[in-house]
Amino acid sequence: MGCEQYKATDYSEKARACREKENKDSIPKEEQLKYEQAARLDLESTGKDFTNQEVREKAEKIWQEESFDKNSEKDYLTIKRFNKSGINTSYAMSDSNSESIRKFKTALDARVADTNHSMDEAEAKKLLNEFKEGISNGTLNGVNLLTFDKNGKRVYDIIVDRTNAIKNGKTSTGIHEMGHTLFAETVSVNSDAFKIVAGNVLGLSLIH
Repeated sequence: MGCEQYKATDYSEKARACREKENKDSIPKEEQLKYEQAARLDLESTGKDFTNQEVREKAEKIWQEESFDKNSEKDYLTIKRFNKSGINTSYAMSDSNSESIRKFKTALDARVADTNHSMDEAEAKKLLNEFKEGISNGTLNGVNLLTFDKNGKRVYDIIVDRTNAIKNGKTSTGIHEMGHTLFAETVSVNSDAFKIVAGNVLGLSLIH
């Protein structure tokens, strides 16, 4: 089991050690030294004393932010390819929890207002409340909202919360959410049968 066992709000010694090891195992030694040097320079600029632990934590944060932003650039290119190939997908990055909630509500409102979709206000409200809870308590990094139009065509709305994803060390949240899209596009050619799968696989379990 990885560090998923620890909540984003868990800053205990064990949780921090787990995240630190998980990240260090994936970074070459030279890269680790580069980020630690950047962290020291940043901490020194504050004029305050700091510990080696604070250097490690700062280095980890710098690495996570840099990795996340690099991956995000690739995400946008992938979304362009999706849409070019006929996979109707929107992608939004949020810098705060409140912005993520606002963007998810906008996506839901658009689906409810679109007469070509079957989502109603009650379903949208339920999804919004679940999304709010996960985003606010830090356990949710992103969502891929799958809906069907009346012709059975799939429509995807991906929203990634930068704050939570970085805090949780999930620097590839965007591509993870796109994985749901690829799964949905390949798991079944029968849209009626797929709606059953979607309800179970791409409902709450879709939200990460």
